[in-house]
Amino acid sequence: MAIRLLALDIDGTLLNPRGEITPRTRSALDEVQRRGILVALVTGRRFGSARPVVLELGLSVPLVSHNGALTKNVSTLDTIGFHPLDIETAREVIRIGRDHGTDMICCDDPNGLGVMVIDGVSPENRALHRYLDKYRDSLREVPDLLEYLDHAPIQIMFSGSCDPIDDFADQLQQQLDGRIQLFKTRYRSVDLTIGRNQHDGFEGSKRRRDCAQLWHRLRGCHGRRRQPQRPDNAAPRRCGRRHGQCRGRTESDGIRTDRVE
Repeated sequence: MAIRLLALDIDGTLLNPRGEITPRTRSALDEVQRRGILVALVTGRRFGSARPVVLELGLSVPLVSHNGALTKNVSTLDTIGFHPLDIETAREVIRIGRDHGTDMICCDDPNGLGVMVIDGVSPENRALHRYLDKYRDSLREVPDLLEYLDHAPIQIMFSGSCDPIDDFADQLQQQLDGRIQLFKTRYRSVDLTIGRNQHDGFEGSKRRRDCAQLWHRLRGCHGRRRQPQRPDNAAPRRCGRRHGQCRGRTESDGIRTDRVE
């Protein structure tokens, strides 16, 4: 069976530990594309932070970002696939987060480059302050996240020290079981965990519809191709939210992390 599409993660796969694309990796990607194979990036990063990597490589395939919640054309910003977090669920996540004193970030603007909306960050959360400073152009501060949320966002992120965030995530899973996908990324070296909550809508017919829609766009951009076959036992890696286990790697913006168990 001929390979038609190569889908790659960014952090810890495409990039080295210093966040660089090595000459060897770039040469391999050039060879793959010379053979007529499309290359797509599929990442947990926000669209705005993953887009520069796609542009640097000169890839024309749409970017799958936010752990699959948002798929966009990096040049035209055309939104191809969007699975927003239900507004009431998003508001409930924020309420629970406030009860636990957790710093919350609302990822929004699916039709543009994306924004991170906050209503404040704890002074002691220095790692998060550094993270937000890095993406200051994408940051928007509002008086109250609950008042801001009059629409469905892309996802809600939460951040804090590892052990308290683990406790918070357990509570979140218990109270919202079955309504969200929960992804956690730990940075033990700086005692920081960043979590993401997003719509749990990637099962069965919805997932197949999204794959078909994406492949239709790819054929439109690159000429008509035979649709690739998918092994019967192939399944996307996803978060085992019922038991707090994440199979496969989950990465955050520009920082290599360890696998979360």
